[in-house]
Amino acid sequence: MKNLASKLKEQPINGPKKFVGRLFELRDVTHKEHLKVKSYAQHVALGELYDGILSLADGFVESYQGKYGIIDISIGSINVIDYMEYVEEFAKYVEGSREIFKEDWLKNQIDEMAALIYSTIYKLKFLK
Repeated sequence: MKNLASKLKEQPINGPKKFVGRLFELRDVTHKEHLKVKSYAQHVALGELYDGILSLADGFVESYQGKYGIIDISIGSINVIDYMEYVEEFAKYVEGSREIFKEDWLKNQIDEMAALIYSTIYKLKFLK
């Protein structure tokens, strides 16, 4: 069985535009979840994620576009039933997506996104 990074590398649909669109999807899904949770700790953790991912995604897009030119970003809309399952899969998606970029400075920005997402997963699971 191939790992996530290998699958993403082989799928041309997962390019820079798709990756950036999915980052903004995460922000939107997280904001909705942030408004639903009843735990203050989770509310704060989700607020940090949607603010943080927006800032990191914006910086990533600006860096990418500085080298390659403006890209057309399409932001999908999905209905998430289990947020923890979604965010855990998304963390794997982000880690695997770093392999589609050749520049270390873009990969470093992706690593920052993964760190933020995994930190949020920790807070959601263990800080109630």
